[in-house]
Amino acid sequence: MLGLDLAQHLAPWLFYHCYKRITATGALSGMVAGGATVLLWVYLPHDYKDIYEIIPGFILSFLTTVVVSLLTKPVSEDIIREFDEVQKETLYGGKG
Repeated sequence: MLGLDLAQHLAPWLFYHCYKRITATGALSGMVAGGATVLLWVYLPHDYKDIYEIIPGFILSFLTTVVVSLLTKPVSEDIIREFDEVQKETLYGGKG
């Protein structure tokens, strides 16, 4: 099920690359919420079967990732700085 995989991983992956405030707890919560939503959408009877399961799965994964990341303790500035240095070194060979 492609919808299960995308709903679980797309929102945390996007936040990881675009948003410094994401936390591990937020990403994990978003993955669980997205996966559970897809599975429930597919296997529970409801009137909205014509909507592809990735749509509600991604929306709930996205919202859960944001809310939980904002409610948990942010990553320290030292960790973010070290991450940026390593990323610069690996992506640009230390020249970026």
